[in-house]
Amino acid sequence: MKLFRSIRLEQGRSLNNQLKAERGYRNPSFLQKMVDHHEIDQYGSGFPQEIFDPNGLHQEVSINALVVHTCQLACGVLLSICQLSVIQAYS
Repeated sequence: MKLFRSIRLEQGRSLNNQLKAERGYRNPSFLQKMVDHHEIDQYGSGFPQEIFDPNGLHQEVSINALVVHTCQLACGVLLSICQLSVIQAYS
């Protein structure tokens, strides 16, 4: 990081701008290649593990569990609306 900082300060060049100018940066799989190459935990956190550990989250807060729960709630609401409509139609 010191090298990149010194290049930016001395030469006025930015690592981000240089990366963006590279042909490979426009590659849709660039992110995955960088994650694999640098062994980055892309779902990690910058916080110390004692404060926040994303790998220690309970299964019920996973995106899949939240989607299922949301769909169940929505289906319940729709079912209630349909039942009310039927009741009102025959009243």
